[in-house]
Amino acid sequence: MADSSAERKVRRAARAALDKKALDLTVLDVQHVSSVTDYFLVCSGRSAPQRAYYALERLWGDAPSVSVWSAEDGG
Repeated sequence: MADSSAERKVRRAARAALDKKALDLTVLDVQHVSSVTDYFLVCSGRSAPQRAYYALERLWGDAPSVSVWSAEDGG
């Protein structure tokens, strides 16, 4: 997959979330299952556990996950 502008942005957002100590980070490529957006980033914070209840990533269960790190990032 070519490194598109949207993909670069979601990678940057994911790294920023990780820098802020985000937990359970998932990036989904929803280009082929949603007409609303290309990528969906889901993560948790350290407050009351809401992730298991909402499990937003299940909404796009057919979407492939995307690695936060690209080869050029060294990850």
